[in-house]
Amino acid sequence: MNKTKPENQSLITSKTDREKTLQRANFWSVIVDLLLSVGKTLAGFLFHSQALIVDGVHSFSDLITDVFVIWITRLSHAAPDEDHPYGHARFETAGTVIFGLFLVAVAAAFAFNGMVRILSTEALLIPGWQALIVAIAAVTAKESLYIYSKKVGERLNSQLLLANAWHHRSDVLSTLVVIAGIAGAMSGYEWLDSVAAFIVALMIAWVGIKLIWESIMELVDTSPFAGDMERLAKVIGEVDGVVGVHEIRSRKMGPNTLLDAHIQVPSYVSVSEGHQIGDWVAATLNKKFPDISEVIVHIDAEDDLSNPDKALRPLRHEVKESLLACWQPLISPCHITDMMLHYLNGKIEVDLILTLDCLNQPEFSVTKIEMQLKEAAKSLPWFGHVRVLFQAVNPTAKVSS
Repeated sequence: MNKTKPENQSLITSKTDREKTLQRANFWSVIVDLLLSVGKTLAGFLFHSQALIVDGVHSFSDLITDVFVIWITRLSHAAPDEDHPYGHARFETAGTVIFGLFLVAVAAAFAFNGMVRILSTEALLIPGWQALIVAIAAVTAKESLYIYSKKVGERLNSQLLLANAWHHRSDVLSTLVVIAGIAGAMSGYEWLDSVAAFIVALMIAWVGIKLIWESIMELVDTSPFAGDMERLAKVIGEVDGVVGVHEIRSRKMGPNTLLDAHIQVPSYVSVSEGHQIGDWVAATLNKKFPDISEVIVHIDAEDDLSNPDKALRPLRHEVKESLLACWQPLISPCHITDMMLHYLNGKIEVDLILTLDCLNQPEFSVTKIEMQLKEAAKSLPWFGHVRVLFQAVNPTAKVSS
């Protein structure tokens, strides 16, 4: 089993510097959203724009998001403990569900209020030009915040900050709808401001529902690579020494993408070579798929999915005792230096390593002794095949037990 994490590709190599940069980006988000929430809501009341009031409340929810992101980031990056041995990344996911529900509730309230205003027979107030200026200023500020957050998120490979950046971009779009509504109301179509408020409420609800759905999909371990399995298998298969890929699983844990891969290596390679092939598979996946945070590679000598029989075969001690009992009349245990066991195709194949002095015995034939050994052990249900090999005796070596 191989388990690796990717090397840090960020231009900032110091963990402390990385955290400070993330905190700085979140700090600017807090400042901008605080000013926008107060400014848009106040301007909406003063200059009679229901759409701007709704958008101001949306900015206030963004402010809550910013604070929430800071808190959840610290919590989700806490070290594993006794209660959370896999870490705390899923706290970020659970927090996203809570925030999504909050957005949907706010959107529902303002959508209802917008519909009431649209259907009302009372005269609607026309927004002032000042409301339009505030909305345009808000678009400029949010687009600047989006560009800054996206740049920092990409540089630090922070998926959480990138998600928040796209949240800023969604705010830009919603405010553009507000501008259209205010401009329409000022042109004599007073009802357009209420319609714009209703549309913005629907956009907020859509963001909330999207956040909830994506988080639920993560909590039930939906694969983030569901449509990319063939490419993953191809990348793995190109690693020297891999002869098959028969299972790939992936899941999300907060900002982390985890991947498990079952690979098949040649049946008779050493354990250390198989492990090295697995390390190369993990390193290659990390290089080709930067979003993958952790790779676990399971090494198989055969495609275990093609063998439905999952019965356990005996381990070395029992195998050796049984074989020596069968082979005692044919070969002396003192001539056996080792046994290498290969668990393949539901059977156990044995490489029997003998001392070189066996070759000096009269009428000794490798082919003949292999046939005799196989015949003697055929009653063992798990026995498959035997190969006879030779090794010079090393006085310091210990026979494997």
